[in-house]
Amino acid sequence: MKRVQMFLAGAFIAVGSLYAQSSDAEWQAGVAKLKEIIQTNPAQANEEAEQLIKGKNKKNVELLTAIGEAYLQADKLSEAQMYAALAKKANGKSALASVLEGDIAAKQKNAGLASQKYEEAIYFDSRCTPAYLKYADIYKSANAGLAIEKLNQLKTLEPSNTGIDKKLAEIYYLKNDFSKAADAYSRFATANEEDLVKYAFALFLNHDFAKSLEVANMGLKKNPRHAAFNRLAMYNNTDLKRFEEALKAADVFFNECDKADYSYLDYMYYGHLLDALKRYDEAVGQYEKAIQLDPTKTDLYKNISTAYEQKNDYKKAISAYQKYYASLDKEKQTPDLQFQFGRLYYGAGTQPDSLAITVEERKQALMSADSTFHA
Repeated sequence: MKRVQMFLAGAFIAVGSLYAQSSDAEWQAGVAKLKEIIQTNPAQANEEAEQLIKGKNKKNVELLTAIGEAYLQADKLSEAQMYAALAKKANGKSALASVLEGDIAAKQKNAGLASQKYEEAIYFDSRCTPAYLKYADIYKSANAGLAIEKLNQLKTLEPSNTGIDKKLAEIYYLKNDFSKAADAYSRFATANEEDLVKYAFALFLNHDFAKSLEVANMGLKKNPRHAAFNRLAMYNNTDLKRFEEALKAADVFFNECDKADYSYLDYMYYGHLLDALKRYDEAVGQYEKAIQLDPTKTDLYKNISTAYEQKNDYKKAISAYQKYYASLDKEKQTPDLQFQFGRLYYGAGTQPDSLAITVEERKQALMSADSTFHA
């Protein structure tokens, strides 16, 4: 008899479990259908939602909040608020309901109320992971310290959750703490190109050029025409003085990459690379492109001046240096910069005979050097 009772009890448990699973799957399918028609047929969507919460599902907080989130994603705030209220009525201490309320407040750009609701969710359920992550999203720009503190609290509860490291990496990156950003990126498996790009840039900006190049090369294996990975390959190889490799990356970056959007830094690095290879005229061309994109980068006129000096074109070297000097505020036009003028004038006056400069111009250059050195 006992065996029969045990068998029946086990059967009821199994049936009950299967029924619950079937019930969950049923309403989840209903919510999925709801999402598809919310925008195209709101009346039918409303009817479907009402059917879903009939009977035993009236107090199903998970279902109520799922419907509320579906309406919120469709930008239907009044309906989302209604289902948040129903979820709260069903269970006043539901973390899920508080998260939904926080999401609604965030959509309304009410950061204070949103963070309050996420804190409330954490109070009701200390392991409510979405509440921690969403709280961090609220504060990642306005108060990175608060966001990091909240994520570290979650990290102590879920040390193996690499999603936390990913969020920490994002925040450290935003606040220009590239050392900690790179460390956080290294702790999770980078699943997509965007993560790899940010990881490689964080390493580059932290001056870890070898590791940055390693990560960029990982990205290039997946996508050889990716602009950011080729950009970083050019940058890092240039800084590592691997000029031939840098030149190959530059060629792909400027001529073969998909969706490349060039910045002054790209042309500046290419200029540095060509300068190192003693291709001075080409280097000048790249420096000039950089200045065209960002006219505030007048320091590059010094690089242009040096490139011309390397090929003994002192007239152009002096002209470029004059542009650099003139761009400075008066208090920054220091004696050592004046000395550089004198050095260039002296170089022009003592260079061998050439078509680039006449005897009279050499004399004038030496006179200018003398007056500069005695100023």
